[in-house]
Amino acid sequence: MLSALFSKSTRLFSISWAAKLFLGFAIVAWLSGCQWLTLGKGDTVKETDASAVERPPCPTVSAPEHEKGALLLLGQGENDKAKWRLQCALQKAPDSDRAQLVLEQLEVDPVESLGSEYFWYTLQDNETLSILAERYLGSGYKFVVLARYNDIAVPDAVTAGQRIKIPGTPPAAPPPPPREGPSEEVDAAKLLEEAREARVQGDLEKAYALLSQAGSSAQSNEGIKQELAEVEAALIDKYSTEAYQAEVQGNKDRAILLWKRMLEIRPDYIEANVNLSRLAGSSEQ
Repeated sequence: MLSALFSKSTRLFSISWAAKLFLGFAIVAWLSGCQWLTLGKGDTVKETDASAVERPPCPTVSAPEHEKGALLLLGQGENDKAKWRLQCALQKAPDSDRAQLVLEQLEVDPVESLGSEYFWYTLQDNETLSILAERYLGSGYKFVVLARYNDIAVPDAVTAGQRIKIPGTPPAAPPPPPREGPSEEVDAAKLLEEAREARVQGDLEKAYALLSQAGSSAQSNEGIKQELAEVEAALIDKYSTEAYQAEVQGNKDRAILLWKRMLEIRPDYIEANVNLSRLAGSSEQ
């Protein structure tokens, strides 16, 4: 009898102890969950906010180099990175008109800035948003706001045949261009040989002129076109470097001349259009 009572009491004590232990673990788990919900969520928001404003340090380059990098990024649709590079440029040169003007195009409301009235324009071969902005808005810098006006994410990706909204009313139709006469026959092989010799000697201007002549002849081929593209890229890079150096040295006339030469070579070169607009504006002030 006593043995049975002792056994029953022991079982009840074991069950009661197990229940209390389980209840204790449940309370601890609940409190931990509340702390996670209260602190963990706040911590996550705090970390997200911090990372949203964190920026890497500005590269140790000149303000013109920052601005050049920003223009390239803008053409590729990398507006946030471009904005950062422009801010870096302003840290180096707070009075930079170019950085301030381009930055403004990223911050204004496109419709408020350009107006709600517009007409449609179809892009032609070798035309860019920068060329259209220079022609219709008065400044190549406004290719940024023109892209935003048209919901174009990547300005460099526009193609011939694409329809673009131009703010304002359509201008009168321009007269048709004059017809060109037949080109004279040239010896493309000889021109190519002379161009290669000039290229070896470092005379890119002469090489480009000779290859252009060979490329426009009836004897042109893919090899000539390829060499012409290579020399063109090298010449653009050379002129661009010299133009920025000339401006840093205070020789704006030399810089303008070089940017114009680049447009003669490549009419759709956004960087040249933008810099010419900027230099022309600074000369008027």
